[in-house]
Amino acid sequence: MNCEIACFCTGNPGDWYHLIVFDGQLDQTAVRAAKHAIRVGIRIQDRTLCFRDLYDLMEWDPHCPTDQQFDFDDGFYRVTVYTTPEGLDSSDRIVYLHFEKTLVRPELRWDGVPQLC
Repeated sequence: MNCEIACFCTGNPGDWYHLIVFDGQLDQTAVRAAKHAIRVGIRIQDRTLCFRDLYDLMEWDPHCPTDQQFDFDDGFYRVTVYTTPEGLDSSDRIVYLHFEKTLVRPELRWDGVPQLC
């Protein structure tokens, strides 16, 4: 809830997903057309965002592989996570992550890990 780690579960077996990350104006039409959508929050520190598998939480290693790191401005972000209209059942398995910078920590309503399904 303090936005140090933002998690979501696809609820779908699979070894890979296409993560498409962007900022700027949120495409409300795409979000409305998505089969599933959730919102999470994250605080970026040291200009580094690391993408990890949810199962990494079970045996945590603070080292983040370089190829999973992205450069972001420090601060709080509200993240809208959504799928294609087909959802994660399609062969593409596309997950969109839209980062919207906020002045304060986003208010969250999830207990535990939200499901993107």
